Amino acid sequence: MLIELVSDYGLGIVALIGVLALVAAILKIQAARPRRPPPPFVADIQEGRVVIERDTGRIKALLESSPFSHGLITDPPGYLAVRFRDEGPQLQNDELNELLIWLNNQQLPFSVGKGWGPAEVMHDLWSHGRIRGRFKTIYWTAPGKWHISDIYPDAA
Repeated sequence: MLIELVSDYGLGIVALIGVLALVAAILKIQAARPRRPPPPFVADIQEGRVVIERDTGRIKALLESSPFSHGLITDPPGYLAVRFRDEGPQLQNDELNELLIWLNNQQLPFSVGKGWGPAEVMHDLWSHGRIRGRFKTIYWTAPGKWHISDIYPDAA
């Protein structure tokens, strides 16, 4: 009886070790798996430029045939931005507002900034009646962990 109890106990420990090893292997594989990169997004608005990150070429191609092609900046390679006349408050800058509306129509999310980021600019434009409808925001909760939200200011 004592031998059976000890062998059952030993078998349970071996099974537990096997389960823990399997869980550890799964976690290691998940950590090593490359994360899906975020889609193209409006990353910054400053110094007369709207910066777009993570473009795979689609947004650049659309911009080249848009009314904003004259302000396209692609130097250095891999960099994508659109120049606008940086005059007066952003809220009253028609050229910037038209560009942001166009980018929103291309379904680009606007990054949430630590201070006054593109998402906050979009919300400010909405609150002053300069844009209508929804827009998307992108934010990070940890390195490699990004989230996109649809913002429906008209419903608020």
